[in-house]
This record gives sequence, structure tokens and C-alpha cells, in this order.
Amino acid sequence: MHLRRTLCLAALTAALGACGAPAGSVDQVVSEAVVCGRGPTVEGIDVSQYQSTVDWPRVRAGGKRFAIARILHWPASDTQFDRNWREIHANGLIRGAYIYFDPRFEVPAQADAVIRAVGRLGEGDLPVTLDVEQPPPGLPTPTRYAAMVRDLADRIEAGTGRRPMIYTGRHYWPKHLQTAAFRDYPLWHAQYTATQPCPSIADAWRDWSFWQYSSTGRVSGISGHVDLDRFNGTYTELQQLAGVPSTIDAGASRDVPAAVDATAHRPRLDTTPPPLKPVPTPSSHRRTA
Repeated sequence: MHLRRTLCLAALTAALGACGAPAGSVDQVVSEAVVCGRGPTVEGIDVSQYQSTVDWPRVRAGGKRFAIARILHWPASDTQFDRNWREIHANGLIRGAYIYFDPRFEVPAQADAVIRAVGRLGEGDLPVTLDVEQPPPGLPTPTRYAAMVRDLADRIEAGTGRRPMIYTGRHYWPKHLQTAAFRDYPLWHAQYTATQPCPSIADAWRDWSFWQYSSTGRVSGISGHVDLDRFNGTYTELQQLAGVPSTIDAGASRDVPAAVDATAHRPRLDTTPPPLKPVPTPSSHRRTA
């Protein structure tokens, strides 16, 4: 695979001038890279209870080919998940699910809730996504935070049969997790920009699988705004990621050319966190083998 990747190497003083970076911005420059898609892309959405009751036949008729639904933001389950999970599949879309991970709470309970919600993933199901964006205060240290994400990923992989994806942004991951240990996990990148056609991902990854490029999209079958997403590849490649054998056609293949629809970067919904609950110390909370 050949990536059209542009990275300003700030390790060299001359590179700083070429990138137009002011003094003191070395950390920012080396922590991200502009990575364009490989060619064809596929359009989809992600939803939660904030979209209320979605008319999924109209979403499908409107050209969307995948949808990812929120399972929970601990300790509250998403009130629309069960319906969304069922109807996305029933209407011929590739389906996915995500957990808004809160590192202020214990990992096992959050992992168990995900596994109960989706079970063993089957044909047409994308890997579960770990949404890693909980804002301060109360976050663990980067080392501890990364260990908790690893624990959650391991538990969900064991329970669902698929290695999870990671949802995060270039301003969040380098600051709060500071690790490239998840480079082999598919990245779902969040960035809303009106000034560039390609995302600037955290340099902990070399490429992106999905790009959430707008939080103010308008889609047939949904009242109000909805997040818009783009898969980096063909529809056949999307099917492969969703476990669909190459001999099975899960729907008409329609590769959608990359668009330039975006808005200013800002975090997802759920700005009011639930009450804090202490997380066990590292000595009592250990990663499973």
C-alpha cells in the first residue's frame, strides 16, 4: 500500500523553517502527520441516543453504507443501541459499535457490558471501537491510561473474536496516552477541518481506517445533526474488515469519492461526565494474560 503522507521532521532545525513552524512548537510538529486516503472511500455515519429513533431504510436509501452505534458511556447504556444494532444489520448496512471509554472507572465492568451487548461478532460486523477521548480531570497517568486501554482491548478481543479499533484525535492521544503501542490497531480518527482535504493523524499511527470528518452532517432518515464518517478504502475492503467472505456480497459496491465536508475540530457529545468512582491502583488492577 502506498500512502500519500506528508510529515514535517522537526528533529532537524532546517525542517522547522520548511514547515513554517514557530520556535517552541517542536512537540506539536512531530506528533502529527497529514495522511490522505489511498483512493476510493466509502461514506457512513455514527449514531447514539442523541439521534433519537433513526429511520434506517432512509439512511440506506440515502447512500450510506455503514453505521457505527454507541453501546454505552459508563455507567449508562445508550437507550437506542439495541434497536440501532438490530436495524443497521436488517437494512443491509455494514454495522459497528463503540464504547465511550471512561478511564476513571474499572475496566472489567465496561468490557463485560460491551461483550454482553454485541456477543461474538459475525459477518457484516466491524470490530468494536474503543472511543478514547475522556477529558480531564481525573485521568490516570499516561502509562496507566495506556495499560487500561490495553486491558480493555484484550478483554473485548477475547469476548467478541475481533481486535478492536481505536477512536481518538491528534490533540488527545499524544498528550494523555503518549504511546505508539497501538499502531497495529485500526484507527478511527476524529478531526473536523474546513481547510484541508486530508486528516492530520497522531503519529502513533501510520494510516487511518475511518475518519470522522463532521459532527454537523445532515442525513436522510435522521432529524438534526449526525456525525459523518469515511472509510479509507473500497466497499470490498470495508466488507473484508467486517468479516464478510469475498464470495458473499453484502450489498451493492459503491465507492464514494472523497468529499471536503468538514467543520472546526471539537469533542464529541457527552460533555457532562458521570460521578467519579475511584479506579483500583496498579497493584490491585492487573492486565489479563
